[in-house]
Amino acid sequence: MKIDAIDIIQTRNMAVPRKGKKRLPLPEQGVSTLIQVTAITDGGKRVTGLGEIRAMTFLTGETPANGYGFARRLGRALMGAELPEGLTGWDNAAATHALVTETTKSVKGIATENALDDRMHPAVRFGFDSALLEALANAAAVSVAGLLGGTPAPVRRNVFARSFAKPSRLLNALLTNNKPNGWLRGSYAKDGPALASVVGAISAATNGREDDMKGIWFDIKGRWRPEDLQMMLEGLAGTSAVRNSSLELMLEQPFPGHATAWYAKALELIGDVDGDLGGRITMMLEDGLTSAEALEPMAALMPHVDLKITPQKCGSFHALNAMLARADALGFKGRVYLGNAGMNTELNSLVLASLVQVLDRDILFSADHKREDDSKIRQVHPQLSPDEEDTRLLHLPEGSGWGTRLCKSGLEKRMRKSDFLRSASVSPDVDSLKTLLLMRAFDDSQLNIRQLDEDDEEEEVFETEASAEDTQEGDDGADEVEAPSDAADDSGDTDEAAENRA
Repeated sequence: MKIDAIDIIQTRNMAVPRKGKKRLPLPEQGVSTLIQVTAITDGGKRVTGLGEIRAMTFLTGETPANGYGFARRLGRALMGAELPEGLTGWDNAAATHALVTETTKSVKGIATENALDDRMHPAVRFGFDSALLEALANAAAVSVAGLLGGTPAPVRRNVFARSFAKPSRLLNALLTNNKPNGWLRGSYAKDGPALASVVGAISAATNGREDDMKGIWFDIKGRWRPEDLQMMLEGLAGTSAVRNSSLELMLEQPFPGHATAWYAKALELIGDVDGDLGGRITMMLEDGLTSAEALEPMAALMPHVDLKITPQKCGSFHALNAMLARADALGFKGRVYLGNAGMNTELNSLVLASLVQVLDRDILFSADHKREDDSKIRQVHPQLSPDEEDTRLLHLPEGSGWGTRLCKSGLEKRMRKSDFLRSASVSPDVDSLKTLLLMRAFDDSQLNIRQLDEDDEEEEVFETEASAEDTQEGDDGADEVEAPSDAADDSGDTDEAAENRA
């Protein structure tokens, strides 16, 4: 299979806010870069594959600007590359990983024997890996999950984001029997005694009627010390509502990742708790464990913890699976949470849901089906659809690949900038390529969506404020890191890009 064309399209996922007459900058989570790879199979068939880049500084060290810039550079380098067909199972993921990795090394000038840095544009590499996998799946006329040896089936959503910063609203919802069918998860920045009070209030609100609510999950983001955990345990032990409840308690990244001695102390403290309360308290390690060197210090913890993994940080399906294999070798037996699904648009939600179908694991998953309303615009269709009888079950679209195409009307409204890379035999005229793209590659025939009007711009401030709150309460859960200083990648849609479109 030979790569013949690549479309790189940056879109707005939310409106640009206004303050008076001044337009404010678009937040990072409001931007996606979409990739469409077109390839020619060995039999002469044209197939396409879609991928999405979610470049956010706090997540992967990338920004929308340098992520888009590097995607253009990597796309130009991938033009004309060959990808083997006819492979089985994970060999396909290994092939796409190898192609993207080696091409990235070539673009960056890295010696072949050197490994890529974990923060060297992993979201860009994950987007291209996803697009190439779908191209292979479309060539074989199977879903991506089927291509990788998985079993297509509904995916269960079992993690639900809520705000612990607004306890009265949360408790009112729980008292009216509006309980999630799984884990109640949110960020928490306060100390151990305060957390114990929240757990006690939620336990009292459910009042022994937990139904399908599994437990309470606090993302502490590495802000605690062992003393906080000790005070939390003392507070829980003295609360009858907690002792009488069956709810479990998850502590995600209570300490910094390097504080392995503190985690060992935490396991000891939890193990000393009387009764069944200690057995209902677990810990989850944040990801960033994408190398053997990072996992080795955690070896003693692996049999006793769960892992949060953000696929975009891994760079590819294959790298994520390899990391899990290394964790298994160190005795890992827990659950895997595929993090940051709530930060994705619908395309990446489909990608992560397909990954759930492939991984033979106890998976925690938080992607929700998204509805059309006044503040959310769908980019692809069809989307993850909830089961009529059990809304926790999300159905993936039927068909090969991801089973979907990008939405033309959403693209026309949301496109910010784009590059259309083609072989030398195709005219590099940008307007012609845009027209061709919108007419042939995208489809609204199955779409029932509210058409946007110019008046929608007046709602932008409200939309962004709501989105910022959702971001804080949702699956972002990663500390800020310094963005890669790659000045060449920060370029916009320049004359150089026009010269290299052909």
